[in-house]
Amino acid sequence: MTSALTWPVLAGIDPSDRATVSAIWYGALLLALGSIATAAQQAVALSRLSSHPEGLRQIREVLGRRKVDGRWRPSKVQLVVWQTPVSMLNASIVMFVVGFGVLVWASVEWGWAWDDVKVFICVWVVCGRGADADFLRRL
Repeated sequence: MTSALTWPVLAGIDPSDRATVSAIWYGALLLALGSIATAAQQAVALSRLSSHPEGLRQIREVLGRRKVDGRWRPSKVQLVVWQTPVSMLNASIVMFVVGFGVLVWASVEWGWAWDDVKVFICVWVVCGRGADADFLRRL
């Protein structure tokens, strides 16, 4: 992600567009670094708890509570907290792709022929269908 900030094509676009792309990419970089730091903190916390003789019981008590029927249920707050690094990383990837889209949009000359428009539409449709298929496969 950081090497994308040095691409020569950035120097060839309008300064306001360059600032927009750079801001989006720096935001994506900060989210990715925050994701790594948060995941590392969670891994250390789980490692420390699991090394305790009663570690598994303590982890279960921290992450949820016992219901009336005796089964353990996860706390909704804990579910959100433990999914935070993954969500931050996904948001970082989305921001990078959005910044890339802004870069492409800003660097395109708008004197297109109809054949160029058809190629552009086909590429974006194929990319979108690939992303949809990957998303549906993961469900």
